[in-house]
Amino acid sequence: IPVFLNQRQKGYKADMKSVAKNAATAVESYATETNGDYSALNGTDATASLADEGFHASNTGQTVTLETTVDGYCIEVTDGRLAGTTFLYDSSKGVPEENGVCTL
Repeated sequence: IPVFLNQRQKGYKADMKSVAKNAATAVESYATETNGDYSALNGTDATASLADEGFHASNTGQTVTLETTVDGYCIEVTDGRLAGTTFLYDSSKGVPEENGVCTL
């Protein structure tokens, strides 16, 4: 059973990483309509604010939040199934990082 649980956690983490990447794609799509300005998305729930760009979290227990400036953004994905684990996507780095730090 411990092996099964470990595989399950790996699956949840892979899902969170995928959600972070998909949110980044939606943010970039949004920015094409605002001349590259991300600032209007600051502090918003990505699931609601990026719905028009086709984004949705894959699990109802996930929270996806945005921190933005005019020329950059950070996406934070948490999942209620994995307490203490977050994935951060920093636009300056271009990859999701487990328990990473954003540098806006």
